[in-house]
Amino acid sequence: MAPESITGIETRLRSSVCAGRFADVADMLPSYCAAVEAHAKQLPAGDPRLAELASRFDALAVWIRLMLSVGRAQCAGELQRFGHIQGYLGPVAGNGGFGTEG
Repeated sequence: MAPESITGIETRLRSSVCAGRFADVADMLPSYCAAVEAHAKQLPAGDPRLAELASRFDALAVWIRLMLSVGRAQCAGELQRFGHIQGYLGPVAGNGGFGTEG
């Protein structure tokens, strides 16, 4: 079993990913990696808890990557939807569409 410090960070990471707070995820990942590495260094070589720790780490990394990919795909889909309204918008002014044309 992983120590409370690791499981706590895992919980906060998962919560942040689910809430779409990806900047928080990026901020927490170094702490998580350091906590996992520190715990791994405390365990003797060949300890079965090392394999469990590596498995937890891999599972969380795969899950985070999957969730980020899903989130990006969802955003891309929403942008595609906005593309359908382009025909209803007037011509874009030289200033990016702000202000008056001409």
